[in-house]
Amino acid sequence: MLKKNIACLLTAVTAILAGCGDGSGGGTVNDSVISSPSGPPISKNFGNVYKGPTFGSAGRMGGVYQADLEGPGSRDQIIIGRQSVGDKSGTQISILSWDRGNLVNNTAKWMPGGINGIVGSEPSVQFADFFKTGRTDMFVASDWDARSPGNSQLYRNVGGSFQRITVESKAWGHGSDVYDLNGDGFKDIIITDYGPNTTFAINNGTNGFTSLVQRNWTSGIWTASSIAAGDFLGNGGVSLVATDMGVNWGRNTLHSFSMTAGGVDAPMVSVLPTPRFQLAKWASAGFGEDRPEGRRVSHDVRAINFDFNSDGRPDIVVMSRPWQTNGQWPQYSEIQLLKNNGDGNFTDVTDSTVVGYNTSLPVSYNPIFVDLNGDGLLDIWLPQQQHGNLNGTGTQVLLRTPGGQYVAAFAQVFNEFGAAAAAAGTTGANGNVITMVNAPNGKTYLLSVNLSGVAYLSEVGTTGTISTKD
Repeated sequence: MLKKNIACLLTAVTAILAGCGDGSGGGTVNDSVISSPSGPPISKNFGNVYKGPTFGSAGRMGGVYQADLEGPGSRDQIIIGRQSVGDKSGTQISILSWDRGNLVNNTAKWMPGGINGIVGSEPSVQFADFFKTGRTDMFVASDWDARSPGNSQLYRNVGGSFQRITVESKAWGHGSDVYDLNGDGFKDIIITDYGPNTTFAINNGTNGFTSLVQRNWTSGIWTASSIAAGDFLGNGGVSLVATDMGVNWGRNTLHSFSMTAGGVDAPMVSVLPTPRFQLAKWASAGFGEDRPEGRRVSHDVRAINFDFNSDGRPDIVVMSRPWQTNGQWPQYSEIQLLKNNGDGNFTDVTDSTVVGYNTSLPVSYNPIFVDLNGDGLLDIWLPQQQHGNLNGTGTQVLLRTPGGQYVAAFAQVFNEFGAAAAAAGTTGANGNVITMVNAPNGKTYLLSVNLSGVAYLSEVGTTGTISTKD
């Protein structure tokens, strides 16, 4: 499974280095935002926050992604819009690129003829070299939080611009994944559906895809929110993990996979450990709502194939939030680490492995696996929108320790930058997405993108390398 996993060596100012220490997460950053008499707040942990490019309103923010579209190391920023439930008006993709040390709006160059207009994303976006051209393409699943959103789109990189290719599907594309399903060396696409139409788009190796559905979905995948492909059974074949399975979304499940002349089969192999918000520790919170098919409590929005303990077996990371409660979506989240035991069974090792994760922040739909402190271990970067007020940002980082734990770090830095970026703008902090960019000029920037279509940046230091991990 090709994931755009950024391996980034961060050499920041002294205060940040003191915060990350040796990667154990033991240090903290205590400096606070200070006021500048001639401009926006300045943090001791990063430089002046300044206004970058504008790119037009994304409506609701779907997500901010980084990919090397122009070529190795180009570090382009892709901003994906999102729509409200049932909204058919459409939204857009924006692309910010680097030009002589400045971040600029390059959407018109990459998306000629208005092909950046999309049916919104959940967001569910994948990057891969689908046709072995040596260039990075982009897949965007179609979804407006309602049934029958229409076909999804593959943006083929033809060198400096995209061509749009339709990927036929009736799927409600809350989640997607990229994997070579038939072993021909080309990346295929899986798009989830809240119903029987989970779609397997098989790459023709030239210019398009053939979309297949399950022959017997009653014994396969039904109502999945997210999907992850890999050799989870250790038999050299393809297997799948689906979240929110069943009419009441009560299970996450493991499936085998095979292709036939009439479609595909994905029968269930086992049920994964209990979703985090269905655990007894959350019972008193009263999350969820009763529906005719049963009570929905946990919404497991993402499953990701990631060998978090480096034992050579693909494990699963699940990102979870509570289901709608009293007409509102509670702003809580959990990360779940499921250890692959090698026989189709998984063990939930979250409580012994994750330290300091802030469950009172929104869930991240776009986990990135990144070496933040240069110790050779992939940490977990969880970008998400800032909500509520200036005292917190949705972004979290879990640094991996040599002992195998993932320890929360950098929270103060994100909080400071979120406040400074909001103060530099006009719309406040609510809705800002904060991420980090290792730019082609060798510098590292904190980047805040807001709902009004404006980017704000601040330099934090110089960096080493960025690579892609398969």
